[in-house]
Amino acid sequence: MTSKISFFSLCIENLKRRIWLLVLSVLTFFISMPLTLMVVLQNETSYRSEIAEWRILEIFSNFFGIGFNSVLAPGFAIICAIGGFAWLFSKKKVDLYHSVPVKREKLFAVCYVNGILLFFVPYLVSCIVCLVIISPYLSITGSLISMAVVTFFVHLLFFLLFYNLMLVALMLTGNMINCLLTGGVLFFYAIAARGLLEAYLSSFIRTYYNQMDFLYEMRFGSPLMSYLYFLESFVMNHDYVVTYITGGAFALYLLQCFVFMVLVGVLALFLYKKRPSEAAGKSIAFSQILNIYRILLVIPLSLGSGLFFAALVSADTMSVATAWMCFGLLFGLILSHGFIEVLFQMDIRAMFSYKKQLLATGVIVFLLAFSIKEDWYGIGKSMPKQEDIETMAIYIPGLNEGNISEREMEGNRLVYSSSNYVFENMELTMPEAYQLIEKGVQGVYEENYNSKNRMYIIAKFNLKDGKEVYKRGWMETEKVYADIETIYNSQEYKRT
Repeated sequence: MTSKISFFSLCIENLKRRIWLLVLSVLTFFISMPLTLMVVLQNETSYRSEIAEWRILEIFSNFFGIGFNSVLAPGFAIICAIGGFAWLFSKKKVDLYHSVPVKREKLFAVCYVNGILLFFVPYLVSCIVCLVIISPYLSITGSLISMAVVTFFVHLLFFLLFYNLMLVALMLTGNMINCLLTGGVLFFYAIAARGLLEAYLSSFIRTYYNQMDFLYEMRFGSPLMSYLYFLESFVMNHDYVVTYITGGAFALYLLQCFVFMVLVGVLALFLYKKRPSEAAGKSIAFSQILNIYRILLVIPLSLGSGLFFAALVSADTMSVATAWMCFGLLFGLILSHGFIEVLFQMDIRAMFSYKKQLLATGVIVFLLAFSIKEDWYGIGKSMPKQEDIETMAIYIPGLNEGNISEREMEGNRLVYSSSNYVFENMELTMPEAYQLIEKGVQGVYEENYNSKNRMYIIAKFNLKDGKEVYKRGWMETEKVYADIETIYNSQEYKRT
């Protein structure tokens, strides 16, 4: 039987149990916004009778644009999530909460909404107080109010994104240590896995080169990357004022983040409804995912250990580096598996449990490492077909290295490195360019490919389907001098 206790009454009762978090939030926002603003304005007026317009605009942007508040949003998201649902780690508190004749969905909603309000209300009040404080020094225009409002709701959106993902970590675990570990995994696993793949490809595939925009590629791999991508792509400083590059792309990205946030929140609610009360105090709330969780952690940790030892040793022969890589893989495998087991089971004797799974994971780790090291996928020697290529760009270090290129964009000067300028502006179509790149790729697999009498190149293929492919290569300078001279003297090259 469920009680007819009102939602509002439950929220008030829950808030009483979290009064410490309310005090922390109020004090943090008061100190970081109104109090700091008053100190800044006092310091400015103590040096001069009137604050310059550019300076007051800069101060306004620091408090109502992307500034210190950008750090508070994700920080409070994690604190509010843990503060609102930490009772799930205590058997006594779980029994107490679940003994209340209230549906689980309603109980979740009470804790969930209160967590948002503990961030939302102090932040909103602090913004209003700051507007009142700064208004005698600045004429508050519609554009400034618009910037402040957009910033407020952007911070709220990304707060919810971090908040919901941290709730997923809470629902999956049964104690604080594993909750924090799982939270770190959810926030950084995709980033670390992508970075590890790039490190392996760059280390063992000699012709591999990637000019990818990491923020763009990983913008939905973690709330952290989503936030950083937003700051990188849609925020700029124009005349001392934070300006948002609004438009279709801006609205679409925020909509995508909103959908991402909602899906993660629905997942957190689903896990809460399925979470057994007996999970309190255990390492993982759902024993069914323990094996998958263990494997997903051990594999990248072992691969990272293998790469670390391979790079750590200065070896003259590939066999020595390979031996150290194998040692690193094995060392990382045993250490990470043992550590995770001890952490999950809270027993040092559990370090070598699940030996069959350890062996199976080890086989997967070695297969993954050697499949990239030995290039079983043929990445190194592969090249796009000539008929699929629209244009090409070739960067040769030392050739026209002194050229400085720059571009005007929204009043800001962006200065490029020589390689980036070449990749963006060079458009070669001549057969000699393709032949030069082909010789470079083949030259990598010759003996002494990186000797002093060889030339290093980086090439970019712009394919007809819109994709971009990069390759790097080495070749003997004497053998390709004629091709380079032909390319250098061509009109296509000179137009770059």
